[in-house]
Amino acid sequence: MKHYNNRRRQFLEEWEQSDISNDYIFSKVMAQPQLCLQLIKSALPQLKIKRVYVRSQDGLSANVDAKNVRLDISAYGEGGEMFDIEMQTIRPKYLMQRILYYHSTMITERLYPRESYLGAKRGQ
Repeated sequence: MKHYNNRRRQFLEEWEQSDISNDYIFSKVMAQPQLCLQLIKSALPQLKIKRVYVRSQDGLSANVDAKNVRLDISAYGEGGEMFDIEMQTIRPKYLMQRILYYHSTMITERLYPRESYLGAKRGQ
C-alpha cells in the first residue's frame, strides 16, 4: 500500500506541473475548435479560415502496406483546407521527411481513384 501511495503522490505532482507540452493536455486543448482556429489564424493569417473541424489522434494509412501515421490534431477548414497540428518537445531526426510523409498521406487518404488532385481538399 505504501508503494501505491508513493506512486500516486508522484503522479499527482507530475500532473500538477504539466503544461501544453503534455500530450493529453495538448489534445484536449487543441480539440476545441475555437482554440485550434485561433492557433491556425495566428500561424497562417493569410488563409482567412472562418471555421475548423477537428479530429484528435487521427490515424491514417495510404494503403495496407504503408507506414501508419498518427496525427496529433487534424483540422479542416470550411473550404476543405487540411491542417496537421503536431506538438514536438524535441526536434526529431528527419523532421522534414516526416512532415512531407504526413502531408502526402493526408492527401492520399482523401483522394478517390480517378479524382483530380483538387478532390483531396474535401477532408470532412
